[in-house]
Amino acid sequence: MLRETATYLVENILPPPSKEFRRRALTNATQEMLSFGITSFMDASVRKENFAIYSGLAAEGKIKQKVRGCIVWEKRGKEWGKAGFEVNDRMIENRAKHSHSNLSFDCIKLILDGVPTESRTATMVEPYFKDGKQLDGDDPRNFGFLMIPQPVLNKAVANFDRQGFRIKFHAAGDKAARAALDVVEYARSVNGWGGELHHVGHSTFVTEEDIPRAARLNVAWDFSPYIWYPTPMASVDIKRVVGEKLMERWVPIRDAIRSGALVTAGSDWSIVPSVNPWLAIETMVTREKPGGSKETLGFGQSVSRYEAFRIMTENGAALMGHRNEVGTIEVGMKADLLVTEKNLMTVPIYEVHKTKVLETYINGERVYDVDS
Repeated sequence: MLRETATYLVENILPPPSKEFRRRALTNATQEMLSFGITSFMDASVRKENFAIYSGLAAEGKIKQKVRGCIVWEKRGKEWGKAGFEVNDRMIENRAKHSHSNLSFDCIKLILDGVPTESRTATMVEPYFKDGKQLDGDDPRNFGFLMIPQPVLNKAVANFDRQGFRIKFHAAGDKAARAALDVVEYARSVNGWGGELHHVGHSTFVTEEDIPRAARLNVAWDFSPYIWYPTPMASVDIKRVVGEKLMERWVPIRDAIRSGALVTAGSDWSIVPSVNPWLAIETMVTREKPGGSKETLGFGQSVSRYEAFRIMTENGAALMGHRNEVGTIEVGMKADLLVTEKNLMTVPIYEVHKTKVLETYINGERVYDVDS
């Protein structure tokens, strides 16, 4: 089994997919999202191989959704340079000519850590566990690690913030979430408080002390993927290495809502097998497996049905930057809406994951019909 960047050992020797293959794959993916009623989405990791393809499909009208692409900013070679700009500089410079009315590349993706599994690459405030015992707190290897040194991070984020970019941080560990908040606080102190709404992606673990900071700093929580319900990875693999106590606040959505910050959710598709938002809404409420289960995961962080729907609609539109146009059905808003087979506010909560979308509309145009 190859985890994380170990997959490059295979990927680097495979023949690269052709441009036409990528076009078909991206078109099929957007069509699948329409079948679930997804009218806007954010691609959290846009690299050069898909940059022009996105632009071409949008120009041809083959992508119907409103899309924000986050350009991945990575180091060149083994060391971070001193200039503050690294891989994908050219994409950042050329973003405007590749943008369209429904496609923008005004987001930068910064990967701060890995994942909280036995590889211990997510960076944590407290040491990891092994064989039921917490590891030595004097060994820095037992806490995971930050992938971008803090001085490099400070300079980069301040620079991107000054240019008007929104920044999406990959932060799975609670120490990574803290680093994201720290660097935004630094950027605000340097550039002033008029900067864009940045957001912390994944946010699998966040300390109770750090939760209130996001609202004060105008930072959104972007919880992903849709595994806030019992799964073998979360309930067994991750619990084994972080300890049971930390799992009580697994994906702390309830705490984040109470803090007053903007709370959103993402699929992390195709890292996870489904982009289905209805599965996410149901399990955000129940914290049980889809359809119900005796086992729960982080039940104290469950939310109401109304809160779950708001997170996936109005709040998502706010994070995307077009809450003034979509996100609710009201006079003056664009007609981005969908028709479902059943009333989702009255159907039993354990049936929400089975939701069938009959029609999807964007700007009043029917872009999906289950019968066609």
